[in-house]
Amino acid sequence: MLLLDDDRRLVAGNRRARELLRVSAERLQTLRVDDITATPEGLEERWATFRNDGHQVGSIVVRAQDGTEQEVDLHARADYEPGRHLAILRPVPRRRFSGRGKLSAREREVLRLLATGATATEIARVLFLSRATVATHVRNAMVKLGAHTRVEAVVIALRDGEIDV
Repeated sequence: MLLLDDDRRLVAGNRRARELLRVSAERLQTLRVDDITATPEGLEERWATFRNDGHQVGSIVVRAQDGTEQEVDLHARADYEPGRHLAILRPVPRRRFSGRGKLSAREREVLRLLATGATATEIARVLFLSRATVATHVRNAMVKLGAHTRVEAVVIALRDGEIDV
């Protein structure tokens, strides 16, 4: 999450934003949107549209201070406070595999049950597995999907068509 001012300066950022940009809190405050945008062409127009519309949603590529680039989902709101604009950046996981079908059939079953609100114990009972095996399937699915949490794994699996509920 980043807080920006009217001049596109980065005023503040949470720990995850600083990690994404590979900067300290002090260094972050010396940067502008222009410094972290991988595609600066048309930035003036995009900024004007954002300010006029009051929000922006989409996918952009940001450039960290070490030169690496990362695609992120962007949700931004203009004038969160007067003269302050909020931008939430969520890294899009780099895919090791292309297309659908990353998950095994059992991993899909486990995530589908998680999506319905079932606990690990309930999933183990329904699928005749141990809780440890359920945890292994969840962990493997999270790695394959690039998820950091079980909820994120379910969301990604739903979005990518791996599961449906």
